[in-house]
Amino acid sequence: MQMITWNVQGISNKMHKILLALDENSTDLAVLTETKKKGKGNEDLDNYIHLWSGVDKSRRAAAGVSILINKRHKKYIKTYEYKSERIMTLTLAIYGYDTTVIAVYAPTNDSTQQLKDEFYADLSGILNALPRHQEVILTGDRNARVGSRFDHDVVGQFGELCVNNSGETLMDFCTQNFLKILNGFFEHKKIQRYTWERPSLHQKSVLDYFICKQKSRFKWQDCRVKRGPNCGSDHYMVEAKIVCPFIRKQLSKHPDNEEQQKLPEEQRLNLYLLQQESIRTLYQSRLSEELRARPWKLNMKT
Repeated sequence: MQMITWNVQGISNKMHKILLALDENSTDLAVLTETKKKGKGNEDLDNYIHLWSGVDKSRRAAAGVSILINKRHKKYIKTYEYKSERIMTLTLAIYGYDTTVIAVYAPTNDSTQQLKDEFYADLSGILNALPRHQEVILTGDRNARVGSRFDHDVVGQFGELCVNNSGETLMDFCTQNFLKILNGFFEHKKIQRYTWERPSLHQKSVLDYFICKQKSRFKWQDCRVKRGPNCGSDHYMVEAKIVCPFIRKQLSKHPDNEEQQKLPEEQRLNLYLLQQESIRTLYQSRLSEELRARPWKLNMKT
């Protein structure tokens, strides 16, 4: 399966070029970021089903994420959710594996801390709600620079040198959730690593990523920049290729020993986020709303 992520910097009047690029690349699933498309919805576009999530139509166009999935995979679609103008999800059953694709457009490094905290709180909520066995593909423009690391579980050795504050936050988030950033684990020429470039200012960096579980059952074959497709953005298309192994049927449906029995799923709690005042305030507010909305019954024993 071939997937791409691409910051298109506005989708208006570009869709024809984007669809042509996807077809030429034989793309199965695409995540587009900074689409600036308002509202939420879905539509059929040539060979693809287009899902999008953006700001309210009364607001100025900003952010926005889209997922396009080739119609030949329509039968695998289970659910999708429009979380915000920066996050949306699509859950697929790929060859027997329930897989949630999370499309993200993260706040920039210069954004307010409150905006960053709210973004990561929403993202953590999505991950914590997923079943433990679920495969996760988190992709999009993270506006973060994570550098390169040798012998590291999260970051590979084939990235760039620079690390910024947003990159540190992303690495902490991936460590907490047992995720790995795939870009740096595949060796390519430098021009096939940098996802954003501004030649006039001699600036370039890696901002767009594919992220998966550290113990993913998928076999990731490659992750690299595709410099050919052009839609008028200063970001390049990033492509990842995966192979989905077949699931072997269990020999026994009635385990006789305790080790074979299904264990309760472990819930991951990102408690470190509560150290940040804005996250703590947001959590307290949402908890209060939830408590007010639920009728509680006390069962007292005498």
